[in-house]
Amino acid sequence: MKQKKVLFFGDYVARTGFGTVSKNIVSEVKKAFGDNLILDIIAINYFGEPYYEDENTYVVSAPLNDGNKDNYGRYFFLKILKESDAYDGIFICQDVGIILPIVEVMEHILKEKKERNIKSFKSIYYFPVDCALVP
Repeated sequence: MKQKKVLFFGDYVARTGFGTVSKNIVSEVKKAFGDNLILDIIAINYFGEPYYEDENTYVVSAPLNDGNKDNYGRYFFLKILKESDAYDGIFICQDVGIILPIVEVMEHILKEKKERNIKSFKSIYYFPVDCALVP
């Protein structure tokens, strides 16, 4: 299998429910794909220095790197998505209400990459729900 590079965006290294969910997902995905996966994690609710979790997993703080001081690091995520052509896919694990405001921008970035014949990405969204959904 060809090595794939994925950008993960969600709580990570965080004492939150989503942080636990993300840690478990990342652990299982890494087991399944092994060295065929390179994972860059933009970690919401992580306020430490960037670090390598292992040789194929890099973790960076979303809020500390967001130039617009967005608590979720959405502008930083979009900047990386727009400026990099390295990613085969993105995986987002977060509340719908936090991601919904940037979906249109993500679609625009993807469309622009396709129009310019630049490597584009596939998207996977995972929205854990533990309460009633907002209409």
